[in-house]
Amino acid sequence: MKKSKIVTTFLVIALSVGFIHAARFVFGPKGKVTFDKRILNRSQGSPNAPVWIVEYMDYQCPACRTAFYVIDAALKEYPSQIYFQVRFHPIKQHRHGLESAIYSECAMRQKKFWEFHQLLFENQKEWEDLILIEDKFHAYAQRAGLNLVALDACVADPLTRETVLKENEDSKKLGVNTTPIFFVNGKMVAGIKEMKAELKKLFPKLLLTNENNGGASH
Repeated sequence: MKKSKIVTTFLVIALSVGFIHAARFVFGPKGKVTFDKRILNRSQGSPNAPVWIVEYMDYQCPACRTAFYVIDAALKEYPSQIYFQVRFHPIKQHRHGLESAIYSECAMRQKKFWEFHQLLFENQKEWEDLILIEDKFHAYAQRAGLNLVALDACVADPLTRETVLKENEDSKKLGVNTTPIFFVNGKMVAGIKEMKAELKKLFPKLLLTNENNGGASH
């Protein structure tokens, strides 16, 4: 029995170490990332930056809205030091979590991801409680410069939904079960408070105000 426990403990440690190294390979700095090329349109900064940040988020999550402003401040302050990437993790409890991710995926395919991404977060309180959001998202899409015909075709395509759902399932394999979850050079950081602390460690002079920082993880 004692020998069995030792073997079990060894396996748990080995798996944990393996996960950490795998995460660092997938999310580490200096070009060690391997992902679908389409995700490049959801990335900001240089792949040669020393700090890689990957965020798993949901557009209806209040804390993700806060994270948007926090990360935006960091990117503006240290544009050459950070490589940032967005990945979708829509929460089932959020009425429009999946739908907003699908629209954003389609905006990405028209190379208008960041414009649409910003509008969704800036106006989150405007659409989160609506029953039907098509008209509202169309309005944001127009402001972002999207082709609405192509957008509607993309949103209606079952393969688009499958792509977003697969990304969501893949995130669960990495231990993502809430939002926002960040990987900073392979280190998992859960929640906006923890992410702010991590950023302050990396960039002590970074100014993070209390503006737009409400909301808890969802």
